Amino acid sequence: MAFTTTELIAAIKQRGTIATATGRFTNAVLLALADDEIRSGILPKLIGNQREEFFKHNHDVALNATGLYKIPSRSTAAALADLKLIASDGREYSLKQIREEQITDFDFSPIGQDAFFFRGNSVQLVPRAPAGYATLRFGISIRPSQLTVPAEAARITEIDTVTKIVTCSSVPTTFTASTLLDLVNSKPHFDLHAMDLDPVAVVTGTNGTIEFAALPLDLAVGDYVCLAGFSPVAQIPLEFHAILAQRVANIAMRVLGDFNGLKAGLAAVEEMEVAVAALTSPRISDEPKKINARIW
Repeated sequence: MAFTTTELIAAIKQRGTIATATGRFTNAVLLALADDEIRSGILPKLIGNQREEFFKHNHDVALNATGLYKIPSRSTAAALADLKLIASDGREYSLKQIREEQITDFDFSPIGQDAFFFRGNSVQLVPRAPAGYATLRFGISIRPSQLTVPAEAARITEIDTVTKIVTCSSVPTTFTASTLLDLVNSKPHFDLHAMDLDPVAVVTGTNGTIEFAALPLDLAVGDYVCLAGFSPVAQIPLEFHAILAQRVANIAMRVLGDFNGLKAGLAAVEEMEVAVAALTSPRISDEPKKINARIW
């Protein structure tokens, strides 16, 4: 079963009885609306309301001398779930948040332990160079990639784990050796295998190939290579795909003046969201949940 934007577009048109010839709602417009609905309607439910870590992702960066680090650009709302120092042996230390006005010397923490404060969309470590650590780990809720059509991605047909070369049914001409690429799982839950990869070599066209410096162990035939930040599948739980299609169809029906259809569509979204919420929260049944302090 396919889960691509091709199927998503078909579902939107079916739910909204949108004629293919309707010039106001091209496939590109429908995907742009779907992106908006993911960010403004579905993400808040999965991240803000349920706190079930659907999009939790760790992003590691090497420590520098300044102690100033930009929050990863794919972090939803530039927010952090946690911020940790990682030692070379894997030990983790959770940093405490302080306020900038507490600082009198950037090489000494006012609370007697390694800490940080927000500076715009960056974080500043205090002290600037914590002793005994090599890596800073950002815990973020990663923003789902922007939707694109399957023709703008490369579907993997063969993987050579020795040469680190993947063969694809077709590699778009937009892919080059200087273009950052993502590896996207084609099956639920459509996670990123890897992101912002710098390819070694790219051969475009039918049965084109892409060589990487390394490949994820869980990469599989059928998965996608995409331009960084794009995906031909909606990177939300499969159970939300129908909700997404209906939400976009509702927008189209409102614009087209189909208010009877819109009324039914709004009721359908409400019913589906209630049903899916019962399935997705809590994610672990029969287990007590431990609530830890968050960094926002």
